[in-house]
Amino acid sequence: MYNTMIHPDDTNNQTNSVPTNGLRIPTNSGRLRERALEIVCTLYRCSTDEAADLLVRHSQTNNLKVTSLIKALVALIDEDTSGTGYGSNNALASHFWLREIRNLSQAHRRSDHFHRHLVGA
Repeated sequence: MYNTMIHPDDTNNQTNSVPTNGLRIPTNSGRLRERALEIVCTLYRCSTDEAADLLVRHSQTNNLKVTSLIKALVALIDEDTSGTGYGSNNALASHFWLREIRNLSQAHRRSDHFHRHLVGA
């Protein structure tokens, strides 16, 4: 029987040297993707599927790669100063997230204030 699973380039066939019983070895990009989805879920107060759709929509609307958006978001939130999220390719994505987070915080503040007003009435 042949292993027909396609592995990302950065795993270097680790599945052949380490028995995983069919489990997928998480890669760095996989962890970044999971963290970005978690952050987007928190920011937009949505499900994981909606977060993935939002990332794709932001990518298409702003003519940015999804990977750039993911790297920039995780770097901004987790304060990664190693340079992986702050490259020239991700500078626009970083600016996008800073603007988006500011806009979302103002929108959430308005909706929370409106909700408290309704509950108090």
